[in-house]
Amino acid sequence: MSSSFRKTLRRNRRKLEEFGEVSYEVLDDPIEIQLAMDLMREQRSARYDDDLFQQDAFFDFYSKVAKEGARIGLAQTSILRAGGDVVAVEFGLIHNHCYHFILGGITEGRYAKLSPGILAMDYVLEFRAEQGDRRADFTIGDEAYKARFGATPTPLKHMAQAESLMGSLALQAYNQGGLIKTIAKKVVNMTSQRFG
Repeated sequence: MSSSFRKTLRRNRRKLEEFGEVSYEVLDDPIEIQLAMDLMREQRSARYDDDLFQQDAFFDFYSKVAKEGARIGLAQTSILRAGGDVVAVEFGLIHNHCYHFILGGITEGRYAKLSPGILAMDYVLEFRAEQGDRRADFTIGDEAYKARFGATPTPLKHMAQAESLMGSLALQAYNQGGLIKTIAKKVVNMTSQRFG
């Protein structure tokens, strides 16, 4: 992390304090976790048009993982408050002394200029280091803020195995790319909708 980015984080933390007392809280009560997930869903709906978290199946899945994961120590849901308002929610998984950032949400409006999501991530990293974590995984995506935290990209691999003749044909077409790939995706989508 560069010294200029550290300076920006410290400055934004100080400015956030102008709104009132700032606190970072790791939640362990299932009701509080669910309330945080509900708020994160609301925060993300205002920010992202096609957010999968808005779909009930995804939302229910992550909510269950958050609550059960907190109970057994494999997940963490946390909030950042300023002046009584929750300005950011973070959810991640914990494994092998590594925190994996999964989902986050921020309150826009008067807090937006202070990058509450970035500040929440900084608090998460600080807390996880205190817990003995040695690494953090910012997961998929190549957003610039990850590099500012010192993250280095890791290439992802795609693995697939066909389970049927239709699957073999689709996989072969997919691997060849281009027009065949586009057609294969349409065929797979039509087939899954018909037999879904």
